[in-house]
This record gives sequence, C-alpha cells and structure tokens, in this order.
Amino acid sequence: MGGSNKIKDTETWKTFENDSYLSQFLTASVSKNTEESITPLNCSLTASEQLSKLTKGINLLEKELLSLVHHKYRDLITQGTWVEELENTLKLMRTHLQELQKSAGNMRDQITEPINEIKKQCQILTRLHDTSNILRCIIQVQQFSKNISKNDMFKASSMIKEVDDFCQDVNLSDIEILKNDLLIIEKTRLEIQTNAKKGLIEALNNESESQAAPFIQVFINLKELNDVVQNIKESALLAIKQATKTALDIKSLTNQSAEPEKKPAFKSSGPGRVTGHTFPGVNVAAFRTKLWSNWNNLLETIVYPKCAEMYVLCLTIIRSNLSALNSEFYDAKCDELDFTTDFWNQVLKTLSTNLIAAAEESSFIKQALENEYPKWLRFHTDLNKKLKTLMKRNPMPTSKSGHQSFNVDNHFAEQFENAYLSRSLSRLLDGVHGMFSSEDMPHTEDIDVFIGQVAMELEVSLFDENLCLTIARNIGKAIRLFCLKCEQLAVHDGEASQVISAPSATQQLNTSIANNAFYLKQQIDNILNRMSSKLPENCKSEIIKIFVSIDEIEKNIIEPIVNSISEAIDSIIITIHRENFELELSHKPTCSLYLRELHQFISRAYAQYLEPFKNQDCIEKHCFQIANRCLELFIRHICLVRPILPGGRQKLQEDFNKIEPAIAPLCPEINKLGHNFKILRAFRSLIMCSDPQQIVDSEYVGKIVPFSLALMFLFSYAPAEIPSPRESCNWSAARLSQWLDNHGSERERLELISGALQRYQQDVRQQNKTTFHETYPVIMSLLQKGFDSLKRAEER
Repeated sequence: MGGSNKIKDTETWKTFENDSYLSQFLTASVSKNTEESITPLNCSLTASEQLSKLTKGINLLEKELLSLVHHKYRDLITQGTWVEELENTLKLMRTHLQELQKSAGNMRDQITEPINEIKKQCQILTRLHDTSNILRCIIQVQQFSKNISKNDMFKASSMIKEVDDFCQDVNLSDIEILKNDLLIIEKTRLEIQTNAKKGLIEALNNESESQAAPFIQVFINLKELNDVVQNIKESALLAIKQATKTALDIKSLTNQSAEPEKKPAFKSSGPGRVTGHTFPGVNVAAFRTKLWSNWNNLLETIVYPKCAEMYVLCLTIIRSNLSALNSEFYDAKCDELDFTTDFWNQVLKTLSTNLIAAAEESSFIKQALENEYPKWLRFHTDLNKKLKTLMKRNPMPTSKSGHQSFNVDNHFAEQFENAYLSRSLSRLLDGVHGMFSSEDMPHTEDIDVFIGQVAMELEVSLFDENLCLTIARNIGKAIRLFCLKCEQLAVHDGEASQVISAPSATQQLNTSIANNAFYLKQQIDNILNRMSSKLPENCKSEIIKIFVSIDEIEKNIIEPIVNSISEAIDSIIITIHRENFELELSHKPTCSLYLRELHQFISRAYAQYLEPFKNQDCIEKHCFQIANRCLELFIRHICLVRPILPGGRQKLQEDFNKIEPAIAPLCPEINKLGHNFKILRAFRSLIMCSDPQQIVDSEYVGKIVPFSLALMFLFSYAPAEIPSPRESCNWSAARLSQWLDNHGSERERLELISGALQRYQQDVRQQNKTTFHETYPVIMSLLQKGFDSLKRAEER
C-alpha cells in the first residue's frame, strides 16, 4: 500500500490523470470486447492521435520504471541473493531427508523381527493353553461320567452345571475319546429332566413349596427353568381351556348325542324369531342345575388347582433364586412381577371367551347367566376367597411396583352383569307399577309383595359388595318411583287441610298415602335390620338416604293439617279477649268458654286428623310443636288481658288448671314441653298476686318468666290511663301477637313496653299532673331490672 501511494505522487501519475485519454486506463477495466471499452471521447480522436498518446504514455511508464530501478537496485540485488541461498538450503534439506529415511528403514527392520517372534510365541502359548483346557475338560468329563450315575439327581445336576460352566467355551463334541462320556452325561441330563419335572408337578399339586424348591434348583442348574415354566403354564392353560369347553358343551348339558347339529337352510325374520338353540328337551331347572354344577366343578377342580400351582411355582422360584429374578434363567415374559399376573389374565381371558361364545351359541346358557348371574358370581367369589387364603397363607415377597400375584377382580362378564341388573331394575319397577295399576290406593298386601321382591334382590347379592351396592341403587330408584306415584295421587288443595268438619274423602286418601309410604319405610327398615350383619354399610346407607323422599311425602300431607290446627288454636285462644275478667270474688270459679272450646277442638282434631296417621314419631313431633305453640299463645294472651279484678284472677287460675288437660291429647307428658311448661307453672303462682310489687319481687321473674311477659301482665293492675303496649300503638291483640312472633328479642320487647310508658309520661306532663299512678313506678322498676339484666348478659 505504501509503494502504491508513492507511485500516485509521481509526475507520471499526475500526467496520466490530467490527460483525458490516458486517465481512462487508470479507472476503467479493460474489457475483452474492445468495442465496449471505447468511450465517446475515444471515438472523437483519430487513430494517429490515439497512437501518439499511447506511445507517449508508454515512454512515460518506461521512464518511470528506470527511475524506480535506479533508486531501488540495492533491494533488487538483496532479493536475488536470498533466492540463491534458499535454493542451497533446500538442497541440503533434501540430503538430510534421504539419510533420515534410510535410518528409519533400518530401525523398522530391527523392530519388526522381534514383534513377529513374540506373536509366534504367543500363538504357541495360546494353543498350549487351549490344549491344557481341553485336556482338563476331558479329565473332568471323564471323572463326572464315571461318578454321575452314582449320585442323586440334585448332586448330578450340580455336576452337570459344573461341566457346562468349565466347558462353556470348549467344543468337545469332535473328541473321539469323550463320545461315550458325553452320551452318558446327556442321557443322565434327560433322565434328570424327566424325573425333576415329574417331581415338580407332584409338588405343585400338593401346593408344597418345600417339595418344589429342590426341583427348581435342579432346573436352575440345568439352565432350563424358563422353558419348564413356560411348558407348565401352557399345559395349565390348555387344561383350563379344554375343561371350560366341556363344562359349557350344550350337548352334554342337554344329554343330546354328539352328532353335528343341522343348521336351518334359511334364516327366519320378523317378529318371533329366536336366535341360538331351541328349548332343550329337558327340564329348565335340571338344565341350569347341571350348568352351574359343571361351572362350579370347573373352578374348584381345574382353575383353582392350576392357579395354585402357578402361584406356588412363582413363589418357590422367587425364594429359591438367590440373586435377581431377571437373570440368565428369565426373560421379559417370565419375571417376578408378571409371572402369575400374566397367567391369571390369560385364565380370565379363556373363561370369558368361552363363556361369551357359549352364550352366543345357546340362548339357554345366555338366559341362565343373565337370570342367575349372582349364582355365577358367587362361584367366582368363592374362588377369589380361596386364592386370597392361599396368598395370605404363603405371602409373596413384596415387589418394587407393589403388584399382587393375582388380581382378584373377576367381573369380566360385564354383559351378563348388566343384563341381570337391568332385569332386576325392571322387576322392581314393575312391582311398583303393579301396585298402582288401578285407581285405588295400594293395599298393604301389594306393598308386602314388593317388599318380598326387595328382600330377595338383596339376599342374592349380599356376598358381593359391588353387586349389592348396585342392587341397592336399583331399590332406591324403585322407591323413588313409589314416592312419585304417591305424590301424583296426593291432593294438596284447601279441602286437604280443613279442620272444621269431619275428614273429607281427600284427607282420607292423603292419610292412606302417607300410611302406605310409612309402611313401606318400616318394612324396608326391618329388612335392613334383619340383614345388618351381612349387608355392607354403604349399601345400607344407599337405601336409607331414599327415606328422605318418603318423609317428604308425609311432610307434604301432614304439615298443612298441622298448620291448620295451629291456626285454629290461635283463633280460639285469641277469643280470651272476649271474656269478662272484671269479676268480683266468687265461691265457685268457672272455666272460660274459649278454653272449653279449645279442649274440645284439640281432642277432636287429634282424634280425627292426626291419630289416623301411622307414623306416630312424626305425629308426636308435630303435636309437641302444636302444644308448645298453644302454651306460648295462652300465656301471651293472659298477659295481654286487662283489666282483671279478683274474681277474674280466680277465673284465670281455673283456666291455668284446665289448660294442661286441654293439650293432653297432643302431649300426655306435658312436662316434656320444657321452657314454656316452666313458665306456665311459674305464672300460675303469679296470677293471684293482689299487689303488683309481689310480681316484681318474685324469684321467678327474670329467671323463668321473661321480664317482657311480667311487664305486660303488670298493665292489668294499672288503670286505663296507663296505656298498654298494643293500645299505645293502636294495635289489636292479634296484631301485637304477630309482632311478638316476628320479634323474639327481649330487648325489642322491652323497648316496645318502654315506649308505652313514655307515652304515659307525656300524657301526665301535658295534663300538668303532679304525680304518677302508684302502679307506674312498680312497672318502671321492673323495666329497669329487665334492661340491667340485658346489660349484664351482654357484658358477659
């Protein structure tokens, strides 16, 4: 780059740049096509002018080159000298390389000869070693061949294992001297295999792990355990397959000849066509008895023994094998996890395939399996129990994956189970439809028939929890249908809840519906109690939760009547305000008319409307509510009566004496009414108090009798100028009673009473009176006690 810059600074370069013709040789590249390199400027010059300029330019370049050589000749001479020295150096290096190659060749010859000699000696040593091994094997084989027949099969198998081990890499078959010895060993091997296999099969038949273990060790020594296991498995599966076909053979089941059955020349179509065989020429019960006997024998005499054999075989192998199971004796098809599991799955597949095929071939087998599926399932359940007992008695060592030897889930015949459950549900639902086939209500005899069907369905399924749970759900569906039918028959109009006249036809119908529902519930509950020891808890819960639907039917029928009775009692008690309590003392106090009417109504209502219901627990519960409400209203309206004179108090005292007999039909043991009964008894002692201060000082007030009730009763001692709470609000007694029902808070009730007293205070001030009535401070003192009691309760 530096030389190029110096060239550009010379006069020659500047001359080229300044000349318009020569400058194009500095920038434009020369094209192979001379016509493309001619610019318009070139075309304007004549050939002689262009030649003259080219000559000039060449002369300038030559002059410049001479100048450069003159100034740079030392560098040129130095470079020429270095080229000659480089050539001399290369010649020297070539000579050295030739000498090095010659030395390397000599050294290679010196190394190759010892190596070849060593290889030769190693080969000789290897052959000597192989010969020594062969001779040692020959000696061992000859010694074993002499002694092998003198030992039992267990020691002999160990000797054969040793022969196999040290002769593993040696081929002795071509050695003439050993032919007889090898024949003896091979013959002994075959004898051991035969005897060991017989002994192993006998031990497995006896389900004896201790007897099978030595034979397992023999096959481990012979390195044939995997083949033996596969053969035993295949033989067992083949035996099960053949026995299954025999057990389901329609010819033997119907005692027909073994001649091939003639198939029809054409297939019928349309209604009435039947698939499979026609009805067998034997009794159906006998046919099914033989079928179930064959199947039971199959499971007990073939399937279980073969499964037990495979389990004992697997267990013995696992415990006998000292190291890993996936060793030289096993492959992926026969390891510790899939050994019996795989066999069991194949057994289930064999049973299922033959069972389905037999059902498709014969409609009678199919009907037997579908109609008597629980009997079939019981056989498999018993098989599972026996297998579990076997596994429990001889537990399998826990595998890393946690798999069990047998998966005892045997519900592989789903189509038969589904068909049976479908028919079971149909039978239950048909039983319900049959009860309501006519317009009349079902009789208890009809319900008993349905109950018997329910009991039978449960009894045949008790042995299996899953089947029993499904049957329980079917029973629940049938009960729901029963409840739906009852609900459709029940009438809920005004006539169904009237309590004025004798029970109407509608009420009698509703009573029958509720009693039938309760009877059904009772009978089913009896079944559950009778089967409680065998019936699984979840199955029992599945049925019991349906009782809510039955209770709902009774509730929808009974509650409207109970509400009507409560409303009627409310209407009767409120007539207390029509009674005259402004009476003087009399020798013989009489009971109030409203209480006589109440006594008559309760007796009649209970006898006509409540007693006919059979669910006495439910009726007792509602009667308790009615009686409690009756006492509450009675005490409330007694407190609202004013004015009361001494004779009126005697009359109220008599009413208190008669109220208990009046509600006795509803609640014979009136003391069970709890708090309201205590208030009744406490208030009875307060009725005859002539001085209101005695009520304020009573120990019952505040503890048993609420302050609000005692305060309302104190207004009966006050003159008319002190307005009661309902008078201050301009309410009727019914309106105040409704307000009290909606405001159960004691504070709200005391505030209502306080409002009435404040109104009295305002009236006194407006009338410019100097004193209050003597009853007013008594009432105020009790009111203050009430507020103080609430404050203490809130602070606690």
